[in-house]
Amino acid sequence: MKRTMALAVVFAFMIAYASPAFAELPKPVDKAYHGLEKIVKSPKHLLDHPIEEFKVAKFKPFGLLGGIMKGVCYTVVDTVHGAVDVVTSPLELLPE
Repeated sequence: MKRTMALAVVFAFMIAYASPAFAELPKPVDKAYHGLEKIVKSPKHLLDHPIEEFKVAKFKPFGLLGGIMKGVCYTVVDTVHGAVDVVTSPLELLPE
């Protein structure tokens, strides 16, 4: 039992000190992938926000209208942010 606990403690220290050594900046492929993922998932806001705003609103037509406007804004923001990530992903390859 003591041997197992000692091994667990040594393993925990090894993981704690070794993990920062493997930390890297995002690679261009990962940045492009996450950008495409944002673009593809951005229309989800068009459904989520109107439903949320409709549920919490006292006057339902205003809640629905506000939710639609909020959903459109979030969709545009996510699409633009994803497009910027996709376009700028090759810049990670440039030397400093």
